[in-house]
Amino acid sequence: MPEGPAPVRVARDGAVATVVIDRPDRRNALRPQDIAVLVAELDAVDRDQGVRAVVLGGAGGVLCAGGDLAGDVAEGPAGAVRYLSEFHRLLRSLLQMIVPVVVVLEGAAVGAGASLALAADVCVADPQSRIALPFVHRGIVADSGLGLLLARQIGLARTKVLLLGGRPLSAERAVELGLIAEVDPDPWGAARRWAGELAAGPPVATASIKRLVNQAVLADLEPYLAHELAAASASMGTDEPGEGIAAFLEKRPPDFSGSHHG
Repeated sequence: MPEGPAPVRVARDGAVATVVIDRPDRRNALRPQDIAVLVAELDAVDRDQGVRAVVLGGAGGVLCAGGDLAGDVAEGPAGAVRYLSEFHRLLRSLLQMIVPVVVVLEGAAVGAGASLALAADVCVADPQSRIALPFVHRGIVADSGLGLLLARQIGLARTKVLLLGGRPLSAERAVELGLIAEVDPDPWGAARRWAGELAAGPPVATASIKRLVNQAVLADLEPYLAHELAAASASMGTDEPGEGIAAFLEKRPPDFSGSHHG
């Protein structure tokens, strides 16, 4: 288990469980051990017969800054495989949960953190929030199933523009594209209203609808994640991630002029 304060808080209000990523000092960036705790907490509330809906968000006005680049992900292929494997577990957990999940998007959902918003059953965003996809600027492969989640929801061309350009999406634009449900100046209040409505619905029908829709759109999730893991591992064996991550930590533009494609 991680040392120090617990990285996740869970609270219950009737049939609604609220799960909060609680690493505000790191903008809720997650280490592999934090992801493991989050997955365990989500699985526990999903097994709780008294829970009918889940609200998931981050402490300190930020959803999740993705992987903690100062940790395992900066340690080369072995660290990347460990980190990605945990994020894949988190994505599977969210998509396979029986109860509906409402995600609160505040601040930024960065990189792998964006998969939390895109894998939600309902995502409610603060007007000033954004989805950031800076993988290409870090010299790393877009991960956590984001390529598939985006392509299936907004199409191939738009996905390439976002991922190859590393361009962020405002909350308003994300709503226009159909990636999130709504923008509200009180996203936690709106999320709780959504969760209350979903919790009052028929649990068997709700779970079946969620499962059937996810299967229809993401039936090839497992092959995609396997290819993603292999590609990310191979990429981490090059100089590009080292330069990209160093540039990010040093707050300077990356220099990939010495890189060669395979």
